[in-house]
Amino acid sequence: MKTLFTVSGLFLLQWVAACATGKGPVYVQPSERVLAATPDGEKVAIYDVATTAGTVAAVKVWSNGVDDGTVDGRPATLVHVGMEVRNTSEGRLRVNVPDFWLELEHTRAVPATRTAVLDVPAGEVRRFVTYYEEPPAGAPPYVVFSLHWALDADGHAYEQVTSFVRDPRLQPPAYALKNEPASKHRRHDRVVIRDGALAQ
Repeated sequence: MKTLFTVSGLFLLQWVAACATGKGPVYVQPSERVLAATPDGEKVAIYDVATTAGTVAAVKVWSNGVDDGTVDGRPATLVHVGMEVRNTSEGRLRVNVPDFWLELEHTRAVPATRTAVLDVPAGEVRRFVTYYEEPPAGAPPYVVFSLHWALDADGHAYEQVTSFVRDPRLQPPAYALKNEPASKHRRHDRVVIRDGALAQ
């Protein structure tokens, strides 16, 4: 398969150690290409995927942040990533979700949800979320993550690394997280994952 080009950046997810020790959620935002927001207020990075034939896709990437949850009944700290892919070409577009990876200090975080290759027909849109589990050893006060994702447009590979940083606009004040239950400041339902899928 021919690699037409590679675009690189840095996907940063930074949070204080309080998150890793169950003190509540930490919210993040893209550090570049912020052109939209989800209905819940998370900022969205938008990418135009182009080849020699022109623009073949529009991709939106966002995150609900980092929060405590459970995986198969055990406590876990989970990183959320959401993506929407619109195929603007007349050809096949494939999202290589199993090839996505989240790097934590040169270590790959463990995928907490099952992944599969996603085909997006011409003119259609697909939306999905994935979760990654922080290694059980925990985290130092500030942690750097890198999310690497890729698409394939009729044999032309597109690779990207998207950047995120803490979103102070959404983050509760430190004193609130210290003195109040995390559930009071949770913007989304606590994540429960069983057998690689989100529990309903």
